[in-house]
Amino acid sequence: MRPRSRSRTSTGIWSTARKVKTAILDGANQIVVPAFVSLLCICIVFVPMFFPARRPPLPVRPMAEAVIFAMIWSFILSRTLVPTMAMYLLQPHLHPPRMRRRRLAQSARAVPARLRGGLRAIPRGYRDLLTLAMQRRRFRDRLPWLCRSLVSAAAYLGRISSPPSMPARS
Repeated sequence: MRPRSRSRTSTGIWSTARKVKTAILDGANQIVVPAFVSLLCICIVFVPMFFPARRPPLPVRPMAEAVIFAMIWSFILSRTLVPTMAMYLLQPHLHPPRMRRRRLAQSARAVPARLRGGLRAIPRGYRDLLTLAMQRRRFRDRLPWLCRSLVSAAAYLGRISSPPSMPARS
C-alpha cells in the first residue's frame, strides 16, 4: 500500500486569504483600547495650554498643537492604513513551506547582487557629473564664489529662524 501524499491545496492546512484578513483585523482590534488610552493620556497633558488663564511661551503652543494632531493622525492611520498595508504584505501561504524556502533563498541571493550593482553605479554617476561640471568654464569660474557665499550664509541661518525670546513674567 502506497503512503498518502503530503501535499496540500489552498483549502487544506495552509492558511487562506480569509484567515489572513481575519488575523489582521483581529490584531488591529486588540490594540484599539491601549492605543486610544495612550492617545488620551498624551493629549490631555497639552490641553491646559489652550486655556487663556495662563498663556504659555510662544513656541510651546504650536508644539502642543503639533503633538496633539500628530497623535490623532497616528491613531487614525493605525486603524486604517496599517491594516491595509498589512493585507498587501502578508500574503496568504498557499504554497508548502519547502517551496517558500526555495523562493526565499533565491530572492535572498538576488537582493544583495542588485544592491551591489546599484551602489557601484553611484560613484560612476557622481564622477560623470563632476566631470561634466568641470568641463563647463562658466561653472568652474563661479564655484569659489558659490562656496564662499554658502559658508557665509550658514552663520546667519540660526539667527533668522529662531524667534526672539520673550521677557520673563513676574
